[in-house]
Formats: sequence, C-alpha cells, structure tokens
Amino acid sequence: MSSKATIASEAQRLSLPQFVKLVKTASPETLRRLDRSRLPRHIPQELIQVAPEPSRSVVEELMFDISMQNIDIQNELSDIFGQGVHSVLAEAQKHGDSEALRWFKGKVKVLANLFDENKQRPTKKNLVRFDELNQSLRDRYNDLQMEYIHLSGLKELAEGKQHHADIVHKDLLDEPILILSQRMQSIQHATDIYMYVNMIAASKEMEYVIACIKAQDELSRRVLDQVEEERFHLEALVGNMMTRYTKKNEIEEIKHRITERLEKCRMYEVVLDENDLTRWLDTIVEASLSKFVSTKAKKSLNESKNSLYLLMQRYCELQEQGASQIAQNPFSQVDPKDAITFLIKSEEFILMYFREKRAELSLWVGSAADMRLKGLKSLERNLLKELRKNYRLKR
Repeated sequence: MSSKATIASEAQRLSLPQFVKLVKTASPETLRRLDRSRLPRHIPQELIQVAPEPSRSVVEELMFDISMQNIDIQNELSDIFGQGVHSVLAEAQKHGDSEALRWFKGKVKVLANLFDENKQRPTKKNLVRFDELNQSLRDRYNDLQMEYIHLSGLKELAEGKQHHADIVHKDLLDEPILILSQRMQSIQHATDIYMYVNMIAASKEMEYVIACIKAQDELSRRVLDQVEEERFHLEALVGNMMTRYTKKNEIEEIKHRITERLEKCRMYEVVLDENDLTRWLDTIVEASLSKFVSTKAKKSLNESKNSLYLLMQRYCELQEQGASQIAQNPFSQVDPKDAITFLIKSEEFILMYFREKRAELSLWVGSAADMRLKGLKSLERNLLKELRKNYRLKR
C-alpha cells in the first residue's frame, strides 16, 4: 500500500481501546485474519500480557507486522521528504504521554492536594512533604522542558519539509505534525498547572517571611528600647565617681543584661538566603512566561513581585549592616541614601539572574528559543522598571 493510501485510510483504523477489547474477546483465528491496515499504528508491548494465553502469539505476530508496516511507510516518506524526516516519524509513533510526563501529572495532583491541606491545617510534616515533592517536580519540570524543545524542533522540521514538498505529498505529514503538537500541548498543560501551584505557594511563602520579619523587627525594637534605657543608666553609674565603685556589682549586672538582650536580637533575625531569592525570582519568571499562569494567577504574581522587591532590599540591608542595626532600621523605613545602594544591588541581582537564564537558552532551538528569549528580555525590562517604581514609592 502506498503512503498516500495509508494516510487516507487512517480514519478506518481501529483505536487502541477498540483493539484491546478485540484482543480480549476475539478468537486467535479471528485476530489472525484482521486486515493489518486497520490495526492501530502503535501497539504497546504490555498488551501481550493482557491478551488471553491462546492469543498471545497472534498478538506478537500482529505487532511484528505493524512494526514492519511502519518501517516501510517511514522509508517511503523518507524517500519523499529527505533526510531528517525519519526522526519525526519515529517520534510520532509514540502516542500519548511519555512515562516522565505521566509521573509528573500524578505528582502535581499530590502537590496541589498538599498545598490545600497546608492552607487549611498546616503541619510541619505536610510542609516538609510539600517542599521535598516540589523540589523533585522542579527537576522533572526542567526535563519536560527539554522534551518539549525536542518535540518542537521535530515539529518545525516536519513543517519545513511539508512546506517545500510537492502539493501531492503535503498532507502526508499532517498526522505526524498533529501527534507532535498534541504531545507538546500535553506537556505545556501539565507544566502550567504545576507552575500555577508553585506560584501560589511561593507567594504565600514570601508573605509569611515578610510577616516574620515585621514581627522580628517589632520584638527587636522593644529589646533595643530596653537596652537604651539600661545604657543610659549604665553611663550615669559609670560617670559618677562614687557610684562607679559603690555600684560595681550593679554595673556588671547591667552590662550582662545588655549583652543578653543584644544576643536576643540576633536570635530574632529572620535568615534570608540568596538561594531563596533566586528560587522565588525563578518561580516569578517561569510563571510570567506562561500565558495560563500570568492570566489565572495575575493578582498573586503581582503581589509576589512586590514581596520579592521588599525581600531583596532586606537581604541587601543584612549584607551591609547586620541584624542589630537592621532592628533599629526596618526595611519599610530605609534611609534614602542607603536605599539607593540597595536598589543598585537589587538591580545587579536581577541582571545577573537574567544573564544566567539567557545562557540556558543554548539548549533551546528554533521558534521556541526565539519566543523564550523575547519573553525573558521583556520580563527583565519590566521587573527592573517595577523595582525602580517600588523604590520610589518606599522612599
């Protein structure tokens, strides 16, 4: 049968569920007589174990015949379309989601459920499980991006071959292009759902960190007020020639209390790590690049950006001054001269991040790479613009 006739007969082919049902119910002889052109293009190896014992050898024969038929078609289409199309056709034989994507989809559902549980009844165990699962999903997220890029490159290759083919052959690649598009859409949908959950979780996490910082600043201010009172009293005792000696024990006790209170300030400090800032920024960037997430989680995305700007400023302060000084100078009331320095450092952090993000594009190809590069450039400009606007509002 020619490729043209084979493609034209696709509508008459049995679907995989129909064929599975037939394998389970039909006799071996009935299966053996099946027209090979009506069989599914891809029959999974697992079907041999599902088939009744008398029919298993027949199913193996059918699988072999279909495999040879596919090779013949691929060779014929390779002769028509030239070098490279074999890879397209081989990938198009893999119907449905990859094993990695099926795992990812299942775990994203678990992650969403854990997030809902943590909102209603937060427990340390669930929070730890969420973080561990989220890290595993983030690693697989990057793998799925690579799978998407691979499929995108093959789809563009097929479209290019189709564009330059003779009119009589153009529709021969319709089915492979459709299969690749469907697999790409499935990956995009799964990663969008994951990034949506991740974005909401990151937003809540940053809100919590900011609330902790504000509470810490309030506690530190109270302690430092007590320290100032005791320092004033200490200076009065030490400054008096008589009490300097008669109140020697009291002076030592005051010094000890001051030291203890300052140590308590350091204990109140909320530690901000550069890795946390990078993780939050990366979540915001990936969410912003997704049309689904940037639309569905628009409010959370904007709130997350503002939270990130505050936390970046706080991080810069901690780097420059130290906890005891920060306690007297909370991030919402930064000295304008210092704020300029923190703004510059925050800008440098964002610029460095995007330089590394663009470097990752060496792994991307075709229009997918072009679209991502444009998205990153636009997002970088917007984030820097919003950062400066945020700085002016806080002055």
